[in-house]
This record gives sequence, C-alpha cells and structure tokens, in this order.
Amino acid sequence: MTAIFSIAASVAQFSDTILIFSCAESRQGVAAQLLLEPAKNEIQPSAAVGKCRHNRHMIEIRNCGPGDYSAVVEIYNHYIESSHATFDLHPFSVGQRVHWFSQFGESGPHQLLIADVDGTVAGYGCSTRLKERAAYDISVETTVYLRTDFAGIGIGTAIYVELLKRLSREGIHSVFAAIALPNDASVRLHESLGYELCGTFREVGRKFDRHIDVSWYQKILSAN
Repeated sequence: MTAIFSIAASVAQFSDTILIFSCAESRQGVAAQLLLEPAKNEIQPSAAVGKCRHNRHMIEIRNCGPGDYSAVVEIYNHYIESSHATFDLHPFSVGQRVHWFSQFGESGPHQLLIADVDGTVAGYGCSTRLKERAAYDISVETTVYLRTDFAGIGIGTAIYVELLKRLSREGIHSVFAAIALPNDASVRLHESLGYELCGTFREVGRKFDRHIDVSWYQKILSAN
C-alpha cells in the first residue's frame, strides 16, 4: 500500500515544485520517498506522480549508514558555528562523532534517518534517549537538521513523519523536542506534527554572547 500527499514548495534548486511524499513497502521494511515534481495549478497528487520523469528528483527517507556520516557531521557543524539551535560550541570531526552514531539502530527506539535527494544528504532526524534512568525508556527526544539549501520545502516534515511512524511501531509512548528560542520555523514544524508546548527554561544556555531560552515540546504517541 502506498500513501501519498503533496506539500506546496519553492526553493532555489527546485523552484515552482510540488513535493510528493509516499511510503512504500520494500525488502528492508517501509521505505519513505519524496518526489519533487514541476508544479502546475491544482495538480492532484495521484496525477502528479506520473508526470515529467526527466525532471523528477527522488528523495528517499532511510536509515543513516557509515557512508553518510561525513555529510551528517557537516550539516551539524554548520549549526554549531552559525546557529543557537544546538548548544554545542565547537565543530566535530567524523571520528569524534563515532560514539554518537553508535547509539542508533535500524530498528528500536533510537534511530537516525536521513533524507537522500538524488544521492545528496539533504538533512537528518533522530531519536535519542531522554534520560538515563530506566523508567524514562518509554520516551525519547527527537530532532531534525537540514542543509540550508534544502530548507522550507517539507523535507523536515517528511523525515519526522517517517521517524514518528517508526517510533510508534516500536512502542514509544512519548516524544519530546527541545527548541532554543527564537526559532519560529522549528516551533511551526513541531506544532504541525502535534507537539505541544510543555514549558520554557529561561536563560538556560549561553551562546554568541547572549542567554538563550529553551522550550520543550511533547507529543503522546500511544495511550498505553
């Protein structure tokens, strides 16, 4: 079974495009894919999928592998150096992130997914342990980072949709996201996916010579 929906999009590399998201069964399980198609007025998702194959950009949401590590670290380092979205202060080498990568599996509560756009890692999202104590294991922290040239066209949403679906199948009860403020785009993304504001820690971090507030958002995945 294939589920398809469209998201209006516009970006330098893919100007005047419609983003098509689909989930299809594969030998490895559920493979999530996006199709970037030339946009036309009132195109229906079912009609758009079959059009303009030579202009189609295939985007696959899949598990991160060792061959993706360098690209993932490069994306993260950009935010370390230029944004308060992460509280890390110094860029990492791939070698310094090996331990971080080792926490993820192709299944289970801790997963690292990437958006592969025609062979380019456009972004990634992951779920990590919320707290060390065992009773917290029903919950995880989630986050997503995108290459800036792929922001604003729905790729972050697509990563999250696939990640949340997988976490629900794994029996995760609750997911959390920490958003350093201000970050209107991240707030909109999480609220659109059903995350709700729990509360805000005031001036909990300091970066770029200023104190930063962090809001925590939560989404309940199951009633059990």
